[in-house]
Amino acid sequence: MNFWRCKCGDREYFESGMPPRDCQGCEKCGTTLAMSKSGHEPMQPHVPVPRYSQTTGELRHFVCDVCGELIREGNEND
Repeated sequence: MNFWRCKCGDREYFESGMPPRDCQGCEKCGTTLAMSKSGHEPMQPHVPVPRYSQTTGELRHFVCDVCGELIREGNEND
């Protein structure tokens, strides 16, 4: 099991497979998650990609193209 933490220690990430991406970090301190104190970089923004319903064709939500995290629901106003 691997352990990553942001610079301020507010966000932690445990994983045995893929490491966290540069857009998965701490909103509070704005740094990426790293395994050591010297490995922190500025957090990158998510890359939103729309996902549509396969049955209706309507916009369902947006996900990050890099990490796959749900960014926002599709029915919200921009």
